[in-house]
Amino acid sequence: MQSEPSNKTLSPSEHLGELKNRILKIALILLLGTVSAATYSKEIFGFLQRPLLNMLPQSTGFIALSPLEGWVVYLKIAFITSLFVMAPLWFYQIWAFISPALERDERRVLVGAAAASSICFIAGGAFGYFVILPTAFHYLVAVYEKTNTTLYPQMQWYLSFVLRALFAFGLTFETPLILVLLARLGIASVKSMRRARKYVIVGTFIFAAVITPGPDVFSQMAVAIPLVVFYELGLLVASLVEKRGTRICQNSCQSH
Repeated sequence: MQSEPSNKTLSPSEHLGELKNRILKIALILLLGTVSAATYSKEIFGFLQRPLLNMLPQSTGFIALSPLEGWVVYLKIAFITSLFVMAPLWFYQIWAFISPALERDERRVLVGAAAASSICFIAGGAFGYFVILPTAFHYLVAVYEKTNTTLYPQMQWYLSFVLRALFAFGLTFETPLILVLLARLGIASVKSMRRARKYVIVGTFIFAAVITPGPDVFSQMAVAIPLVVFYELGLLVASLVEKRGTRICQNSCQSH
């Protein structure tokens, strides 16, 4: 059986052809996944609604402001579900394209980083869904109750808000891993990342203000504070990794 040609030996035209082939396969995978997930879009959206619905009166529900809004929301849910569920298949296409150009050690590091990144992202999303969203919605709904205002959340707005929040907390849990990789690969030292702390804090609060709706200070703090905490945790772990690497280097030099 003839082995698949390595990216190292492909001509530019063959390289582009291989890239086009992988992109088409990814598109087909996501299309099939979206069509399959569309059957369960209502159930998935119901799961996403729970953190807010549990805080609202039973007679209160979600509203759509246009005839097509519900269909658009369910289509978005189907596509996003396809991205997650079909991730092993479309990620393999990316891996099959880039792996021939990598050395064995680079492949091992990349696979380990991808696995750790996936676990951190899922943990962050779960933390946002089960802890932060219920707490934030409890606070927001209480404000409406004090003013005798009935909240009827819009489907489109709610989906965008929840996805941004879950994505933000997924990234939050990635922070220590990113800092460790930066230190491990020598891209940035722990000392330089500590010097950048004040800029990171300011940027974190700006980022939190952008992804949270309206002037809701509680939601902004709920996003910004964990980001700052995980940045400090990342600095601590990166410092330990940097010190360990220094000791290994010193021991190696002394042995020679």
